[in-house]
Amino acid sequence: MVEKFIKDGHAAVIISYGYGLGWSTEAYDDHDRQTMLFHPLFVEVIEKGVKDVGPIAEEIFGDDTPCLGGWNGCVIEWVPVETQFIIDEYDGAESLTFLSDLNTITA
Repeated sequence: MVEKFIKDGHAAVIISYGYGLGWSTEAYDDHDRQTMLFHPLFVEVIEKGVKDVGPIAEEIFGDDTPCLGGWNGCVIEWVPVETQFIIDEYDGAESLTFLSDLNTITA
């Protein structure tokens, strides 16, 4: 399980809304993706306005650091704990969709 930054019953989720390169959608695998979405060190550096995330990413991932190109477009979205969501990506721009908002049809 990936550690999360929780405040007032909400988890910090890192999203890159800008076009070009995504953030978590550039991850190598599901564990890396979740780390990029939730890791408290990434949340902390966003809150501090740090532009160069490379040293933090190397500390977290070591030699297998994923692409960090979408970092400059990252923001924190506060999502209620245990809320299910998906991250969609189009041309690098990520979007957050809550599963409860999807109109599903069952045959």
